[in-house]
Amino acid sequence: MRLVLCLIISVFGTAVAKAENGLAAEWRDLWTRCRIAIETGAPADTHGLINLGLVRAFVKPVMVEGYTVLPGYEYDEQRWTRRGSRLNIFETEIPKGGGVRRRCDVRFASWDDRLSPDQAKALTQAFLTERQTLLAAGRHEVRDPDAVPDTGFLGVGPKALNPNGCRVMSTLMIGIGGQWSFSSLSAEQTVGCSGPSLLRPKP
Repeated sequence: MRLVLCLIISVFGTAVAKAENGLAAEWRDLWTRCRIAIETGAPADTHGLINLGLVRAFVKPVMVEGYTVLPGYEYDEQRWTRRGSRLNIFETEIPKGGGVRRRCDVRFASWDDRLSPDQAKALTQAFLTERQTLLAAGRHEVRDPDAVPDTGFLGVGPKALNPNGCRVMSTLMIGIGGQWSFSSLSAEQTVGCSGPSLLRPKP
């Protein structure tokens, strides 16, 4: 009986480990597609992904005591996924300076989805491994964002600007305050930089 129980625990543990490694491997693939797209100014590689559609959304202005602190704006968002995946790619274009500023996120399709502690560890290790590979090639540098309470924040970016003249930063954020939420992105950051829309190209 004890031998059977040990075998069941071993098989279950192996299955869980494979699921955790599978999530990390899938994240690495999607995040790399996002990173390369933003760094090179090219469309994202969507080979093998399912098109979930392009939408135009609106961010409401931020008001304080009746005054507009931050204006509202429209943006375009294109979503992609794999069949049966918990993860989505979110390509976003925000109007800036006669063009758009791009970002590309990899996160759960549902805001209610959460990582297990072991999955959080696997994703963190996957990011650190990818970052070390980029640093070793000599064209990237560490760009960890400012610390946020109860959050693990890691970043990396190319030393050179991208073709749109933008500084690019790629990050992984994991909420460690008992929630185990996560998001990751690659984004154009430089104030004043912009490029042509790739989601709604001009004819």
